[in-house]
Amino acid sequence: MPKNATSYCLDTSAVIEVLYATDKGKKIQSITKDEPIVITVFTIHELLVGMKEKEIEKIERFFKLVSVIDFSKESALHSSVIEKHLRKVGRLVNKMDILIAGMCLEKNYHLISCDNDFEHIKGIQTTIL
Repeated sequence: MPKNATSYCLDTSAVIEVLYATDKGKKIQSITKDEPIVITVFTIHELLVGMKEKEIEKIERFFKLVSVIDFSKESALHSSVIEKHLRKVGRLVNKMDILIAGMCLEKNYHLISCDNDFEHIKGIQTTIL
């Protein structure tokens, strides 16, 4: 990876925008350009559960273009700190978002999302569209 390259992690909402080539999806592509893109195993789960059968092929093609990161012990440590903090300040968000944020924090990925819940999670680099 080039010295100043940023690895971007797309959450489920961002992937959907890219798959459907929406205005937000086009903006995401302009942000990421040729930089490495990753998605999480949780994003794969959410996409496969939420998509219609006829869309599975489109998703599988997309999976071949990105790297997939797994949830690790270190991710669990980071996400538990995030969840404790959110609970303490009364801003608890979707569990999947907390787990994804923990993974981004562990690997220092820049998260791109269309989900405002990530605004409440401190410590990760985010672009919310």
